[in-house]
Amino acid sequence: MTLEPYNPLPGYVELRLRENINQVTVENPQDEGEPVTMYEYDEYTFHIKNREGLKEDIQKNLADWLTTGRTLEVNESASTVADMRKALEILGVKDDE
Repeated sequence: MTLEPYNPLPGYVELRLRENINQVTVENPQDEGEPVTMYEYDEYTFHIKNREGLKEDIQKNLADWLTTGRTLEVNESASTVADMRKALEILGVKDDE
């Protein structure tokens, strides 16, 4: 979990939650195939209004925050999805193509 100030919106923070973290080793093509350790994970990002005790509340209800992140990621009615569909519609692109 990371919680940092979100500069584009004063008074807001950016919350990043990660789960299903797996370590993977891949060959680095730029370094003669030397193995490089990397991580794969599911990440959910929220921009929320900062308040006293926010970090503690998130930690206490982490399972609920993760569920919300998963739900928003696939929710066809989520605002991000709706905004993207509206933008595609303006451009004349059908989302079922």
